[in-house]
Amino acid sequence: MFEAPERRSLAPWVILAGVLLAGAVAGVPHAGVRARVLLAGHDPRPPPFTEVHVDFPVDTSPFAAALALDDAATPEARARMLTAADAVAGELGWWLLSETGTTDVHAAESALWARDHDPDALAQRWARELRVAGVYSRPAFGVHFDPAPDHSPTYVHPDELLWVFLHVAWRLDLRASVVPSPVHWYVLLREPGGAGVRGVETTCFRCPDDAEPSVGLRLTFAEDFYPSGVGGIRNPEPLPPGTYVEVAPDALAGITLASVERRSVPDLPRLAAHLRAHPTDAGVAELLFRSALDRGVDAARAGRWDEVTVTAEALAELRREHPDLAPPHRDDRVLDAALAFHAGDGTAAHTALRRVLSYRDAEWGPVEAGKAIAPGSDAHDLALWLALEHGDLGPSDWNLRVVPLLTKHHGDPVAVDRLCGFGRRALQTTTSTVEDAYPGCAGH
Repeated sequence: MFEAPERRSLAPWVILAGVLLAGAVAGVPHAGVRARVLLAGHDPRPPPFTEVHVDFPVDTSPFAAALALDDAATPEARARMLTAADAVAGELGWWLLSETGTTDVHAAESALWARDHDPDALAQRWARELRVAGVYSRPAFGVHFDPAPDHSPTYVHPDELLWVFLHVAWRLDLRASVVPSPVHWYVLLREPGGAGVRGVETTCFRCPDDAEPSVGLRLTFAEDFYPSGVGGIRNPEPLPPGTYVEVAPDALAGITLASVERRSVPDLPRLAAHLRAHPTDAGVAELLFRSALDRGVDAARAGRWDEVTVTAEALAELRREHPDLAPPHRDDRVLDAALAFHAGDGTAAHTALRRVLSYRDAEWGPVEAGKAIAPGSDAHDLALWLALEHGDLGPSDWNLRVVPLLTKHHGDPVAVDRLCGFGRRALQTTTSTVEDAYPGCAGH
């Protein structure tokens, strides 16, 4: 970890030791532990980082890799953010040495694990450093870990919190890995040479250490916390490929790329190139599929039929080339339905549309009257509109088609007007009126 001082003259080191010991009394940061490091024969001036990565799975910082992929970050901003992340890592390193009475971070990591529940203390200290720096989380585009010097509020994208934590783990060579949940990613810390495991939900860095043991309210947790569904997490069936499986070191680049791309307008050619080079990368495949489908849906709504055709063919090819990574539902068939309706082929259109709606209807289960549930995706939204525009409507379409769209588009008067019209057609054979079922239809 440290470079041993050259033994040409002891005088400078004796003077430095005296300065550090005096600083311990005067309040110089970490002066006491720096003095102990010096007496152990190491240079106490640089932060306690390690250049040899034994426990951390890769030799480069995932945070640096993520910043390098982000075209919106200038070189000056990248350097500034890495310096800020280094400052957090340095504070954690000195705290580790002070807390465990050691002079080496590898020994400190083992010593921390040897004490009951103390691995949590590392994550709690990391969270404290972010809070002291005035960091807050906000899921917005272009929000980076870039703390202000005066500790004024700094807003950070949730994904970036993961990379900052991994940067600390890389600097201190902690045994850490990434695990995807159906929502996003979390970290697993493992005991070096032992069986201990603790999870870290980096987005919960502002939760108190004794928060309720529920998803979204705990910074640290047991290894099976998310997979078991403790605290109300909803695991979809089937689970997306790779869920709750530790990301292999050579796949870390894929989730880094996916994290960066999903925060802005995804670069589809860059995602496709990565998937060609890494054909088992589930995270990139999912993002590529979803992003391409979203663009195809937007094109269908705008009537850009040449673009819809190209996108539908690209998605079909993606399914053929990566059948194990393609989503289990068939939302992409909505593009086939839209193209068929545009071409006047109702039979083919309804066949494709059933592939989307049968999956989504089964996913919902029995829909209670008036239950406010929104469409499951933009593609599903389009499928519901197509079903209403081109179908023979009956009472079941009120709950399965009209209500979900009213839930989503209730603030759009034009959409509400159209949906209330569809609702009247759906309920025309019943004793119910659309105004009774949805008072907002009065006047539409």
